[in-house]
Amino acid sequence: MRALSTEGVKYAGSKLKLLPHILALAGKTGAGTVLDGFSGTTRVSQAFAKNGYGVICNDIAVWSETFGRCYLQNAGLARERGQLLAHLNSLSPELAAKLLNEA
Repeated sequence: MRALSTEGVKYAGSKLKLLPHILALAGKTGAGTVLDGFSGTTRVSQAFAKNGYGVICNDIAVWSETFGRCYLQNAGLARERGQLLAHLNSLSPELAAKLLNEA
C-alpha cells in the first residue's frame, strides 16, 4: 500500500493511526470498491481512494458531506486547490475580512 497522506480534523475518534491496518486487511479481500458507512471526516475514505479503491462514503453528519465533496470528488483539482489556498493565505487579514463582508 502507498504511504498515507490524508487531511481532516483531529478528534478522539480519528482512525488515522489505524489506516495502515485497515488498508492491509482490505487488501486481503480483493475488493475494488468500499463503503465507508460512518465516514466522519473521510480519512478512511481518502486513504482508500488514494490507494485506488472506488469509495462510497456516508454519514449522518451534514459536515461529512462537505468533507466528502472536498476530498473525494475534487481529487483531480489538488494543484489548483493548492494555488487558491496559497493565494488566500497571502492576503492580509484586513483584505480577507473586507472580501468576506462583501460576499
